[in-house]
Amino acid sequence: MSNVLAISVVTVSKSSLPPECRQLKQQFNMKLVSFENATVSLPPFRQFHYFETSSFLLESLQKFYFAELQKQTLNIVVTLDAFGNPQGLVTDLKDSFQLASSAASGVGALTFDQEHEAKRRHNMIRSHR
Repeated sequence: MSNVLAISVVTVSKSSLPPECRQLKQQFNMKLVSFENATVSLPPFRQFHYFETSSFLLESLQKFYFAELQKQTLNIVVTLDAFGNPQGLVTDLKDSFQLASSAASGVGALTFDQEHEAKRRHNMIRSHR
């Protein structure tokens, strides 16, 4: 069983960061990029050795989820603004085709041509097989 999450990162200019965040960014020399709604699936963390210190368990948890996120880097990359968010484009196109199909069905029903409507439904049923 996995939990699906949508992750987003929005970047700001370095000058608008609070001093603590600026220092942290400088200390770790991190470069962040903006992305929105990257879908990642995270499996549950399972621990079989229960008699460990809390710091060991926390470190194990951190390593586990960091490795899981690394495995799903492609899911994050395809949502980058630098690539124009191709995943979002595909979703928008799919929604547009569904809307166009619904509109075509509505217009077809308005023509009141029962013979044409019967042929269209027959073709739709045949194409879905």
